[in-house]
Amino acid sequence: MYIVIVNPESGSGKALQLLNNIQQDRYFQQKNCRSFITKYAGHAEEIAEQTAEIYKEVIEGVLVVGGDGTLHEVMNGLHRYPLVPVAFIPSGSGNDFHRGIHNTHKEIALFRKIVQDPTVHNLRFGAYLINKKRALHKRLFVNSIGFGLDGSIVTTASQLKKNIWLRRLHLLSLTYLLSFFKVLPKYKPIHFELELDGKPVSIKEAALLTVTNHPYYGRGMKIAPTADLTRSSFKVILITPMAKWKIFLLFFSVFIGKHTKLKEVHEFDAESVVIRSNSSIPFQVDGEAGRCLHCRIEKSDSYYKVLSG
Repeated sequence: MYIVIVNPESGSGKALQLLNNIQQDRYFQQKNCRSFITKYAGHAEEIAEQTAEIYKEVIEGVLVVGGDGTLHEVMNGLHRYPLVPVAFIPSGSGNDFHRGIHNTHKEIALFRKIVQDPTVHNLRFGAYLINKKRALHKRLFVNSIGFGLDGSIVTTASQLKKNIWLRRLHLLSLTYLLSFFKVLPKYKPIHFELELDGKPVSIKEAALLTVTNHPYYGRGMKIAPTADLTRSSFKVILITPMAKWKIFLLFFSVFIGKHTKLKEVHEFDAESVVIRSNSSIPFQVDGEAGRCLHCRIEKSDSYYKVLSG
């Protein structure tokens, strides 16, 4: 049995069209697939947890049709079921996990590959805990968690995604770029204390701090070109404050991964990261925005089975 979880808002309706094509495919019936459509934020997490509990003995995979945010929800719904395989069939505006896992197929071809002959990965994702909450509040992230400019851009992008004209003109893929131009004039560095693997870092302020599982974020930007999902450590990218014109140039250099040559860009490897600040700082995790004073990040305790194709 395969469970197909679909976010109908993803890709301005592209996900629903893709679901219809999947349901018409012969393998949908042959492989005993069941589909579920999300109705509100957090619903994918609930569906994943409930179906895993009920069908954990027979599930061959949970297929996520949506964007990175939907995958984020599903993985957190399955955090107690690491042996339940997960696959991502992208239909969102970012789809960075699709790049990070090196899928070579798309849409129906990817669906067929996953249910017939997938590549199987055993991965440790990132786990984060906000504002010193108890361990039971720990959550997973599949792509990255970022603080500062990154968080501000995603906050603005979340607002732009609700713009009816961007939806009608199918321009949601430009929300990150448009948000960058909107946020940059008001940009201010963030101030913090940072620990990597228990050791303090001397740098106390930054334009951006990102902890990532793989190279990509912001719709294909190579924020950490040498990061790899299979590694036991994160790549930590810290960009110290710089002039706004230089941030403008840096933004476009990230698409080809050349920003790491700049003196303001510092790259670290770490298995655990702690960031704390006296004032609330913006952050994003898998494309979802928030604010925090303290965050602890480490690799997940469990290995999770991921299918790709």
